[in-house]
Amino acid sequence: MSRFVDRLHAGSPLVGDGGLGAVLSGAIGGLRTPEEANLVAPESVVSVHSGYIAAGADVIETNTFGANRRKLARLMLEHEFERINSTGVRLAREAREVAGRDVFIA
Repeated sequence: MSRFVDRLHAGSPLVGDGGLGAVLSGAIGGLRTPEEANLVAPESVVSVHSGYIAAGADVIETNTFGANRRKLARLMLEHEFERINSTGVRLAREAREVAGRDVFIA
């Protein structure tokens, strides 16, 4: 079994992060989509992830919720599809390392 499944079977609840996209959109002006923050304000993405971890989140989601080809094409960001997604994963991992706490990344 995976570590995640083992943790689910342990019985205690897993705490997830909050509305990452909403927080980033409110904090960073001019974003076409919250996922664009991965490229233009990576330190902010790491900071928000770190805040959720410090608050007790066991699971954080990468900042890639809407980073699909169709949505990005409507925003003239389709050429950044791979970079937005890979950077979103890297930033979540970086936040986990900075926090020094083992959390799951979704």
